[in-house]
Amino acid sequence: MPQSKHDGIGEKFFRNPFRHPAESLHLYFLALSIPLVIFVSIWNPPFMSPDEPWHFARAYEISGGTFLGGDGGYLDKGILQLWDYISAGQIPPEVHYSTQFRKEAGSIPWTGNLVFQEFPNIAQYPPTGYLPQALGIIIGKMAGAGVVRTLAISRIFNALTAILICTCALFMCRAGKLFMFTILLLPMSLGLFASVSQDAALIALAALAFAIISRQLAQSTPLSRGKLLLLLILFLVISLGRPPYAALTLILFIPGLLPRWGKLPAWLTACACIATNVLVVVAWWLFTLSRMHVFAHPASQGGQYSASLQLWNLIHHPELAFQLVQFSVATALATLAAIIGLVGWRTTMVPLLYYPAMMSILAIATAAEIAGHEETGRKIHRLIFASFAITVLAIYFIEYLTWTEVGAAVIFGVQGRYFLPVAIALGLGIHGHRPSNQTFNRLAAVVIAAQLLTCICLPYSIYMRFYVH
Repeated sequence: MPQSKHDGIGEKFFRNPFRHPAESLHLYFLALSIPLVIFVSIWNPPFMSPDEPWHFARAYEISGGTFLGGDGGYLDKGILQLWDYISAGQIPPEVHYSTQFRKEAGSIPWTGNLVFQEFPNIAQYPPTGYLPQALGIIIGKMAGAGVVRTLAISRIFNALTAILICTCALFMCRAGKLFMFTILLLPMSLGLFASVSQDAALIALAALAFAIISRQLAQSTPLSRGKLLLLLILFLVISLGRPPYAALTLILFIPGLLPRWGKLPAWLTACACIATNVLVVVAWWLFTLSRMHVFAHPASQGGQYSASLQLWNLIHHPELAFQLVQFSVATALATLAAIIGLVGWRTTMVPLLYYPAMMSILAIATAAEIAGHEETGRKIHRLIFASFAITVLAIYFIEYLTWTEVGAAVIFGVQGRYFLPVAIALGLGIHGHRPSNQTFNRLAAVVIAAQLLTCICLPYSIYMRFYVH
């Protein structure tokens, strides 16, 4: 049955998913993601997500009312005891989560004793990406749960919040929604949702931002002032969490997206919005860095880490730029595999065949987007791909400045998870050709059915990695 413009929101939201699979991606996402993230939240061992002990520490700070970042903070001794027990001095930890191990880790209580701990790589982040986790910690402590169970509660709060936002995004989205659906159900996305990392919020809010833009482009009308304000808040939150994402706001230059303010052209509105976003982000990070005396960097054999010296060296040796591009291209497949999914602390892969299978599914989702939507202006696609490319370059550039030894011809610190919000933006830029609902629906059914691979491979990988000798 074709969708009627007179259908209510409730009728559209709960449309029969078997008769209308392409229009019910939000329901399929909800049904698939909730059991997976609950499984991961409970069965993924404590702190076995990237930097999770320090994300948990930041959420703990915020749950106690400490919102400003710095070198670190005062943490309950129980958090540090759990981390010491899990890691045994290894980063990333090599954990086999046996029954005895689980019992001993689960017995670690909240002590009420606070000790100062440095974690400058995470303590600098704004509180906006940690609110659900902080609420989970408050509730866990009120319920008398120990540190491990409180961590699981915090993970679940983070995951369900992200899933709710992503479900709304998929319901609102038009062009790019099947690609978005596939990205949001990748093992890496689900693993981050089921952690206490701020990445869950960044991915979910990026999905909502681009869903709003997609819907507005489909309607061929400018954003209302209320929607524009919401969009700016979303972009601000994700830019504060990871400054290179500020480049995604270039998408606001899309013709017809922003309203005119009086007689001023819309591009001036876009300039004002982007400038405001950048200024707030720069102000926050300058303020945060002024409070810091310790800066995180990887362990090295006597190498030097300095953003200013790295930039100065690059200016004086521009030939390094070509070597860095070569390195990035050479490691592109490894980066793509990391985007799709690594279990635990980026140390455990899902089954090898899953990676080419999911790349094929992403290709099918792309083909469906091309077949299922009206062709839009080339300028729109150029802007979307330009914002995508500049954001990717900014991620590599920032990691080279801050996380790579001065003068190195490689780039360290780049992780696949950084590209998930950017990949969602890329889906919006897929160029439609001739709309064919029949082709779109058939390809959408294939993409939906293929998610059963994730339902099998993700729990299997966690079980085999942590629970089998």
